[in-house]
Amino acid sequence: MQERSAHTRGESLSVADRRRHGRITQQQLRSSIGPVVDLSAGGMRVVSDRRLKGELTIVLHHEVGLELAVQARVMWRKRIGFRQHMIGLEFFNLTPNDCRQLARIGMISRSGLSDIK
Repeated sequence: MQERSAHTRGESLSVADRRRHGRITQQQLRSSIGPVVDLSAGGMRVVSDRRLKGELTIVLHHEVGLELAVQARVMWRKRIGFRQHMIGLEFFNLTPNDCRQLARIGMISRSGLSDIK
């Protein structure tokens, strides 16, 4: 008898199973719309006081001086408090340089270093 995955049986996949990229928790990364909770090669979660939707350009600021503007689209939004929203964003139109910069930010965050040049 052939084994079928949850997806082919019509069951929904968990969020972790649908993710293509691993997440890195952030503490030193801010964005133009609010603090970044976590970051991956494909997107990020942000806490914001704005109710965003659609596509937008977001500027990321890391405390070591890195700054990167990325295009992102709002994939979901959840109210988490008074004027507070957790927002799931997916990156699009990333250039090779954008990808390198995101990897660099991830490396800095994972290592706990604060002054990589």
